[in-house]
Amino acid sequence: MNKTLIALSFISLFFCNFQCNDCEDEIHDQSSFTANIIPLQENYDIGDTILIGARFSALIPLENSKTTFDNSNQIMTFVIQIFEVKPNNELIIDGIQNFDVISRIGQINPSSYYDNRLAKEITNTCDDENCEFQIEINLRKKGIYCFSMLNSRFGEMECQNLSLVKNDFGLDDNNFEICQEINTNRFRVLEGGSFFSNPEEIESFYFFRVD
Repeated sequence: MNKTLIALSFISLFFCNFQCNDCEDEIHDQSSFTANIIPLQENYDIGDTILIGARFSALIPLENSKTTFDNSNQIMTFVIQIFEVKPNNELIIDGIQNFDVISRIGQINPSSYYDNRLAKEITNTCDDENCEFQIEINLRKKGIYCFSMLNSRFGEMECQNLSLVKNDFGLDDNNFEICQEINTNRFRVLEGGSFFSNPEEIESFYFFRVD
């Protein structure tokens, strides 16, 4: 390596130290939220419309540091998964293609973290007081499906790594017995992947039937 290349490498490292890693206090923390399903039913008909959304304070309590993060006027990203459960089949498949998913509050974007065949990513900027999103789901095909709240993000700025985890629908029963009725007692997302243990206890799942 000649002297010019050595000098350029040194300069790059020098500027990276002062420009790329100049965070005095990086934030790594998490919170959670509860979404609503309207109307909340175990059985729906083709042509029905379901609304899924959430609205909560932009002052978000952080679980690890026990502090409050002000997310007002900052972006928040929500991720919802929709999959179909087949009889006698432990591998779940895409369910989004069987619905029309329309944004009411927020913007639907391709997910950079999850499989777009299964998940929808909704981004919205919180206002001075609240963060919220709402999507409309129009049912077009019979089957047994599940809504799933996935890990989401907020405070998406440099030096901040904040996640929304353990999100749920605030329900005591996720209707997993519907799957057991068609002889599907466990399932996994990918071939060769790990099975969900005790899916009937996962509060971020909501199973339903479309007739």
